Amino acid sequence: QTIVTIGTGTNVNSNTTYPAPYGNWYTGDKEQMLITAAELSAAGVSGGGITALAFNVATANGVALTGFTIKMGNTSVS
Repeated sequence: QTIVTIGTGTNVNSNTTYPAPYGNWYTGDKEQMLITAAELSAAGVSGGGITALAFNVATANGVALTGFTIKMGNTSVS
């Protein structure tokens, strides 16, 4: 298993700013993120499947983060 970080890891969003992958002020919201092949290559990712995805949580605000669904797919968008 190889762990890579996409981005700087220094951006923090509040519960009312986007993207907020673990929810936000307006419940039921869906987030879509595009990570390009160039970003993956720059992070040292080579060919093969991605088997896990994670987001850093700066502050959970005392709320359990449960019941999330993550879907991944390919795109021809660059």
